[in-house]
Amino acid sequence: MQRVIDLLMRIKPIGESMETPLVIEAMEYVINEILVIYDQICHRFAGFVSDLEKSPSEVVMKIAAKALSQREKLVKYFEICRDFGVRVNESDIDKLLRDIPANITAVTAVLEASSRRRDLISF
Repeated sequence: MQRVIDLLMRIKPIGESMETPLVIEAMEYVINEILVIYDQICHRFAGFVSDLEKSPSEVVMKIAAKALSQREKLVKYFEICRDFGVRVNESDIDKLLRDIPANITAVTAVLEASSRRRDLISF
């Protein structure tokens, strides 16, 4: 899913001559798809937190790192679209961009606690 977001963020209008109603509407659909997919990532990520105590994984940390880097790219992408004239629902974007760091913090805390437990057991 994160790869799909990377691909969608590659869709950008280039040049001022692209400021047509059709292009702006297409970009609104792209932003909507990004928001839907990112929301799914957030919800699934929250599910990881509850399952994580049972089986912590490096894969989860890779997903978390990717989500954080995508967050920064999404902020820039939405700014570019907004500057181009694409309507962006600020409240949806703010909610999504707030949720991911909170989920990542929770996952990181669980992984660190699990790692400490493993270190104590192997000691």
